[in-house]
Amino acid sequence: MTSYWEDISHRLDAVNILLTIIERLQSNIATLKSAIQGKIPEARLAEIWLRLIDQLIEDIMYVSL
Repeated sequence: MTSYWEDISHRLDAVNILLTIIERLQSNIATLKSAIQGKIPEARLAEIWLRLIDQLIEDIMYVSL
C-alpha cells in the first residue's frame, strides 16, 4: 500500500546528487578519451586525468558531509 502524502524528497535529493556526480564523471571521462585519441602530449593527459580524479574526490567528499 502506498501513501500519496509520504514525503520522499530526501530520497530524491540523494538520487539527484548521485546523478550529478555520474554526469560530471561521464563528461570528464569523455574529455579524457578525446584527449587520448587526439594524441596530445602525456603531460597534458596527466593534467586531465588529475583534474578528473580531483573532481571525483571533491564530489564524493561533498556527499559524505
